[in-house]
Amino acid sequence: MNNKLSVIPACLSVACPLRSRRAGRGYRLSGKSKYQEAFTLLEVLIALAIIGLTLTVLIHSQVLSIRQEMKSKYHTTALFLANEILSDTFIQKDPLREIETGDFEDEPEFSWEREVENSDIEGLDTIKITVSGPENTQIVLNTYRLQQNIMQTRTRR
Repeated sequence: MNNKLSVIPACLSVACPLRSRRAGRGYRLSGKSKYQEAFTLLEVLIALAIIGLTLTVLIHSQVLSIRQEMKSKYHTTALFLANEILSDTFIQKDPLREIETGDFEDEPEFSWEREVENSDIEGLDTIKITVSGPENTQIVLNTYRLQQNIMQTRTRR
């Protein structure tokens, strides 16, 4: 075995005599110059450009997501309101055979139009309901309904 003792400098302060001193620059642990330890202006500008582009893309996608959510909300609301008008039409015994229009009390930005006509098939009514709302939202429901007087005459036989 080797009996030599290795000496590890215990002092790491500026006044430690075991450190090397370079001409007038003070004591250093590494051989790097002071200019190699900092970022250059070009590196900082490139990093800022990358962060700026990333934030721009993220904000743009967030805005698109919010717009799509609003359109989806308007579309869903228009669909429920159209179903409400359709239910009212089915409850009526003999709806008017003309175009009716109106607005909703709970949703003033939406309007509706109902058209009930005789269809080409005897005993059937054609019902067309259109609900319009903000941002060009429009729902059109087309359906058929068996006329009330046809149902009564067939049950009497």
